[in-house]
Amino acid sequence: MIIWINGPFGVGKTTTARRLVKRVPNSTLINVEKIGSLIRGLVPRELRSADWQHDPLWPDLNVRVLTSLDRRAAGPIVVPMTLWEPLIFDGIVGELRSSGIEVRHFALMAPLEVLTRRMRKHLWIQPSARAWRRAMAEPCLQALKSEQFALHVDASGPVDVVVDTVLTQSGLVEER
Repeated sequence: MIIWINGPFGVGKTTTARRLVKRVPNSTLINVEKIGSLIRGLVPRELRSADWQHDPLWPDLNVRVLTSLDRRAAGPIVVPMTLWEPLIFDGIVGELRSSGIEVRHFALMAPLEVLTRRMRKHLWIQPSARAWRRAMAEPCLQALKSEQFALHVDASGPVDVVVDTVLTQSGLVEER
């Protein structure tokens, strides 16, 4: 099983994913942004897309890596990654599902003011990337409201409430 934690930048995807992995036995956190970094490092500058999610390699490499890991993992794979464009979402999540992999998708949602406040705290991110994330927050929020991106989870409150919701909705029993 793959648990995909989606949502706009600053909503708490990675924090939620890390807490899930701590609470779910045999679960594994996979950072697919590293696939984007691989593409950025391998593809010559003149052939790169402005956003590596638009590179033709992106969906295929995600599907291949996650399919392989799903076959080998002892428990759920937790993937925190923003996918808000329908074609990219279908090219990855839809493809995984059509190949028979159980993907439980959660779109974490919070008001723009909450996202902006949280993003201000992301000082480890380069200023140009922070500006891009802030600019993308509202279009991303609007796109993620679509039923295609359900289940929607309110992430404006404490992260433990978000994690409890994901655990309940995914049917996972946590070890206490």
